[in-house]
Amino acid sequence: MEGLRIWDLKILTQVYETPLEIYFLSKVIFLAGFHLRFKTMRNSSGISNGMKKLILAAVGLLLIFPTLTFASGYNSWTRQRLGPSTGYGEPKMSANGKYMVVQKMAGPIHTGTFWFFKVKGAKPLWRYKGSKIFDLAISKKGDYVAAVGSKIQLFSKKSKRPLWSNNLGVSVMDSVAITPDGNYIVTGDRFGTVFLFEKGNRNSIKTWRVFPGEFVNKAVISSDGKYLVVGSDLGVALLDRNKNNPVWKYKTKEADGSADSILHLSMSSSGKYFVATTSQGDNLYLFNKNKRKPKWTYHQDSFHPI
Repeated sequence: MEGLRIWDLKILTQVYETPLEIYFLSKVIFLAGFHLRFKTMRNSSGISNGMKKLILAAVGLLLIFPTLTFASGYNSWTRQRLGPSTGYGEPKMSANGKYMVVQKMAGPIHTGTFWFFKVKGAKPLWRYKGSKIFDLAISKKGDYVAAVGSKIQLFSKKSKRPLWSNNLGVSVMDSVAITPDGNYIVTGDRFGTVFLFEKGNRNSIKTWRVFPGEFVNKAVISSDGKYLVVGSDLGVALLDRNKNNPVWKYKTKEADGSADSILHLSMSSSGKYFVATTSQGDNLYLFNKNKRKPKWTYHQDSFHPI
């Protein structure tokens, strides 16, 4: 049962995004395991069935009470620090300024709802409601919208019904990018795999196993869809649509040598330059795609040309 619990908790960290969700479900798994082990005592101990039920109920209360206390405190914290229980996520506007998409949030928690707006109107043209979504991307003219979360979906501006969707097995995706013409879409999952799609095909046309076992935190793509850059907890990688392996990978590190997570990326239209920022080491890196090492780095008030 111990092996089952460890595996289940590993899956929970891939599927659920908040400490509350992981904490509560881990307690449920522990209680189920305790119950199964307790049943095996029936023929091997002198404890009566009534006493066993009483002990099981007591253990259940001891587990559930702190869970509810944690939930109450967590919800209070989110209201104070992260605003009301409902709100909006990061809005994404088409480059021509005519359309935009925005996601519904429940405090810090992502939902499965987003709206598609025409900028001139005060009301959305349509609303999508379905599986949980972590990121959105919109093409230059607003003709296409890509959404990722528990699956990847591509929408036309004409309808809330997706043109296609793909759940990619048990993958969960946190970031998506789309080319200006909507022809190419890139995303990465929480197992370190990067997927490239064409707008007319629900199946990926290319996959790369870039950071095995690590989250792909961010993905960007050049305007022509030839170059892709992805960031993870281990560093950053440059991909070429026509090559089966990464062009290069660069490990980002803190001052003590530990890994420093890439959370944000931005790329020039041609794909020649891109910039990356990290979460722990407060580092900013500027890269030229032709060189693995950054052109320069900036750490708070320290500039390091390379």
